[in-house]
Amino acid sequence: MVIWDRIVATREDAKLVVAGAFNKYPVIDQHAELRDANVTVTLHWDIMPTAGLLFSSHTRGGSLQLPDTYCREESCAVRRAA
Repeated sequence: MVIWDRIVATREDAKLVVAGAFNKYPVIDQHAELRDANVTVTLHWDIMPTAGLLFSSHTRGGSLQLPDTYCREESCAVRRAA
């Protein structure tokens, strides 16, 4: 699933700093299968030259443990404001 994306137009903008960023797309766990799950984060990118073929690549970023409980929308808003 895609949780965040960004278009990088110049080489200078290619250093991504996403600490503290919120996901761009909602992650919906309809059957509570992601609670307390260990997930692997992978960064995928495409290089689209002015002319020619599109190149794609990826790198494995690491693993993380998801929380065993989720916050409700009201409590999430309080956390974001803090």
